Amino acid sequence: MGETPRVHMPPKGTPTTGTHTLSRWLRESISWREVVLQRVIRVLCGVVPWVALTMSSAPAQDWRPVRVARDSEGWPHFFEVWREDRESYSSTVLSGYANLAFTFPLDETRGVLDDLSKNHGNFTRLWVGAGDGFSAYRFDAVQRKVDLDHWNDDFFDRLDLILSEAEKRGVVVEVMLWDRCTWWIGGGLSTPESWRKGIGHDRGQNPFHPDNHYRSSVDGKPVPGVVMKDTRRIEADPFYNTENDTWMVYQKRYMSRILEVLKHHNNVTVELINEAPATKAATDWRKYMHTWLKSEYPDLLVQSESLGADRDLASWGRDHPGRVDMTASHDDWSYDSAQAFYHKYKGVLPGCNEYIHQDLTDMSRCRRMMWGLTMGGGASWNENITPPNGSILTQEIHRFFNPEHDSPRIGLLRPAKDRIIDNDGSKYVLAPDDASEILVYISEESGAEPFKARGIGSCRFRWFTCAGKDSVWGDWDKCDTGAFTPPTAPCGLQIRLDEKSF
Repeated sequence: MGETPRVHMPPKGTPTTGTHTLSRWLRESISWREVVLQRVIRVLCGVVPWVALTMSSAPAQDWRPVRVARDSEGWPHFFEVWREDRESYSSTVLSGYANLAFTFPLDETRGVLDDLSKNHGNFTRLWVGAGDGFSAYRFDAVQRKVDLDHWNDDFFDRLDLILSEAEKRGVVVEVMLWDRCTWWIGGGLSTPESWRKGIGHDRGQNPFHPDNHYRSSVDGKPVPGVVMKDTRRIEADPFYNTENDTWMVYQKRYMSRILEVLKHHNNVTVELINEAPATKAATDWRKYMHTWLKSEYPDLLVQSESLGADRDLASWGRDHPGRVDMTASHDDWSYDSAQAFYHKYKGVLPGCNEYIHQDLTDMSRCRRMMWGLTMGGGASWNENITPPNGSILTQEIHRFFNPEHDSPRIGLLRPAKDRIIDNDGSKYVLAPDDASEILVYISEESGAEPFKARGIGSCRFRWFTCAGKDSVWGDWDKCDTGAFTPPTAPCGLQIRLDEKSF
């Protein structure tokens, strides 16, 4: 299948008929009534922040988005994904490679998703911006601006279709809400030509730049207080000014409109922002928006990322439980760094987006990062991992955590490096608090040297062969000493105590 035919929006005042157009008119008439109400309030009370006119967007009761599994003390234990066939949440490890862009032709999107699904990858990220393709807002070709008070429903229909394609294949999608890398270029917008080309720019000219939009409800004037010089990155403080009530309303309205689509899908998480600048204004904005998102959508998994201030947000999330689920970085994650993050920032999971600083053709490096981040308690995903390394590793990780028999209790596991005596970090360890089960990934750096598990005497164990799609668990054996000699490296190990422990 190719591109979905685009339905062109009629100009203002054009008589239209039909169910689709009627529903659109009803939505627009709501915006019109907001405008009338605003003007009445202005007459009675003077100018007031438009925040008072924003309607709540509480999620539907039957929406079951991906969430972080937490125990009674707030410790996260990987993730929970809703299973329609079981009508319940299921403990899940998320891993994947590659990424999606809103501007991809739909055949390309389906191709990425098919490849992920074939290799048991279940997690990816969707780059989406309000200025992508035909834009999230109605475009006025005469004024070369978008109308921030009227949506382009075709934009959100396309988002819905992309998420549906992923959901059919069992792939969780992290939907990007904001991106620091979006162009901030004024001068008006060129007429959009396709979903592939952004408005006025290949990266999508930002509709929120004051030169590029008008607000029909306020005499065509742009949002006040966001005038900035042209830049290829959104870094200036006015964009992140939470004291600008009108600007915060428009930001929240856009996010709420995205969430209206997401509420029809259970395979979603969100990324608040990609690569936020490491400034006080941007960090404060992230805290503000995390608080707002979690108050509106408490079950939604919310992640954000910056260049240089992720630990600041992780500390804040630890001290304000429930507001930050995960932060990401461009780090070359190892098991040691991931599990240290996990234990230091209780309740906030480590993640990875775009590590590109070294050659990811090296399988050893890729294994250290993806296995390390997974066994370190986070979600392993990297859009830049070199084929076929991503598919090989997602196959391994899937088969490690989803054996045909005796599956590990994912919902109770967390990083437990010290369960292996004298562990220098080359053995990646997960265990529940009672150590009734221990999972170990023995890295290439560790080698096939004997090692001992702390506090383990009589137990059962089995080895896991790391071989991409041919990865397999061996047969169970018995051990009375807690000492193990790997058959090779890399490999995996599952240790279980007496059956009565389960």
